[in-house]
Amino acid sequence: MKKLLITGFAVAMGFGMAGASKASVDTVINFSGFTQLYPGIGDLSSALMVTLDAGTYQFTPVSSSTFAGALYGGAYSFGNGQWSGGYNIAINDKDHVTSYYPSDFPFDAATAFAEAFGGSFTLTGTSNVYFGVGDNPTQYSDNGGGISLHLTSGTQPVPEPETYAMMLGGLGLIGLVRKRRRKAG
Repeated sequence: MKKLLITGFAVAMGFGMAGASKASVDTVINFSGFTQLYPGIGDLSSALMVTLDAGTYQFTPVSSSTFAGALYGGAYSFGNGQWSGGYNIAINDKDHVTSYYPSDFPFDAATAFAEAFGGSFTLTGTSNVYFGVGDNPTQYSDNGGGISLHLTSGTQPVPEPETYAMMLGGLGLIGLVRKRRRKAG
């Protein structure tokens, strides 16, 4: 009887918790000031491309001095003494670019990084996501430094119908064992 109770519990909890899920993402995206992504102009060949599955992703600028895996200090130089912690992200093509730029371009990297901000995006299917800076396409060759973004997703498991059936079956076995014990006692 005890063995049947343990089997029922294992079925209810072990198999009942199984389900289809996608692995969550927790990585750092590093791209230099030379990684060009200018809205609607040129191609995407110099942008950093990452292929991601459907889901919601959050990103936050990080610095190499405070975050493992970050290669850059969190900002890049335009080559004229001005700095930026801003960047562009495009999903699937160059005509759908979202910019994440602060309102000004300070004269030091620390201020530029302090003004940088993150955000989120949602993909409805597997997509190519492009990262890059939005300096003028004819002038970005004198840039220095780069941007590091901490990219995360929190995809939750999605139970399948079979999972619920297994869980209910296991709970039924537990109920049967308890009923037999009451009759015997």
